[in-house]
This record gives sequence, C-alpha cells and structure tokens, in this order.
Amino acid sequence: MKKGKKNFMDLVPVCNPEYTWDADKKGIVTIHMVNKGFYNWVAQKLFKKPRVSHIALDRYGSFVWQQMDGKRNVFEISKLVEAQFGKDAEPLVERLVKYFQILYQNKLIGYVKEKKRNNLTEAGYSCLCFVFLTNSGITIRIDKWIHSNQMCYIIFI
Repeated sequence: MKKGKKNFMDLVPVCNPEYTWDADKKGIVTIHMVNKGFYNWVAQKLFKKPRVSHIALDRYGSFVWQQMDGKRNVFEISKLVEAQFGKDAEPLVERLVKYFQILYQNKLIGYVKEKKRNNLTEAGYSCLCFVFLTNSGITIRIDKWIHSNQMCYIIFI
C-alpha cells in the first residue's frame, strides 16, 4: 500500500452536524437540509422551492445512518448491517462503499481523523478531527478535544 493511502474500511464516518435528522417509529431516518446560499434563495423566491428539504432514507440507509456515531469504522458498520439484514444486503461491501461515497459527495457526512500525539494527548486529552467542505468551497476542520466530561472545540478555516 502506498504511503499516505488509507483503507476505506478503516475510515470512521460521522453525520454532518450542519443537518438535523430524526427517525420515525419504524426506524426510517429523515434528514432535514436547509437550502442556503444565493442560488437557493433565488429558487425559493422565483420557483417556490422549499427552504428545507426532507430526505427520507430507505431501511438499509436508515440503519447505516444510525450506526454512524464517530466511533465505528466502515468495516464495523458493515458487520452490523450483515447481522441485521443478512443475505438481503448482498453485495454488502460494494453497496456500502457506494452509499458512503454518495453521502460524502452530497456533504451529508464527513470522516473522523485521529490526531497525532502531542502535549494535549499526553495530558490525557483525546481528539477527534472533523473535516467538512462547505458549499462555498472552504474546508473547515473542527478538532474536538475531550478530557473527562470537558470538551473544547478548535475550528480551523
């Protein structure tokens, strides 16, 4: 494997905190996307497009969405899907990888990166790094430092 390349199955997906979501009694997840920006504003005014889009996932997508907790990697989620749906989810890995790619391309998820050791980690802090690309093309990195019950967010733009 080339240096710097990572195995996709080792990535840890996390839901984009910019969007809210809920699940109904059957476990079907609906993602609520606020349509922001100039072009969306024009579409809302001229073409009566809604301010908030509601995206309903199917039962497979809903199950996967609820498993993304910022701790489980793609491999672990695939094992949970296999246990829940069995042969109905086949071909599992190909479908799951494509699903995560689509979610990532539509900016519904990001991937958590583990931080290298530094003074904070040696002092007992752990860090998760969230990286998102905004609609305007700006990359935002949010470091979440956790020590006991205290959290500190560091935002890099």
